[in-house]
Amino acid sequence: MVKYVVGRIATAVLTLLIAGFLVGLLIHVTPGDPVEMMLSKMEGVTPQQIEEMRRQLGLGDPAWQQSARYLWRVLHGDFGLTIVGREPVLGFLLSRLPATLALTVSGLGIALA
Repeated sequence: MVKYVVGRIATAVLTLLIAGFLVGLLIHVTPGDPVEMMLSKMEGVTPQQIEEMRRQLGLGDPAWQQSARYLWRVLHGDFGLTIVGREPVLGFLLSRLPATLALTVSGLGIALA
């Protein structure tokens, strides 16, 4: 039984890592520039500031390297900052966890009924 549970957890973690890596790669084919979205509400942004932000975020690196760096941070508990608002993603997710659990339990209750 323990072997089964450990195997399922390992499979889930591997699936999440692969999905995260693929989503990170797919982001590069979507239109738009994350730096422009982050700085769009600020007036008087210079091209030098835009390039500095791209450098800080590592957007000049190859896509596979960006995805690998992100996954490494996630494994260490650092989910980064949101694009809009620059707040920690982990705190953002945790603040919405109660509503998510309420919806999950409600849905499960309806499904079981």
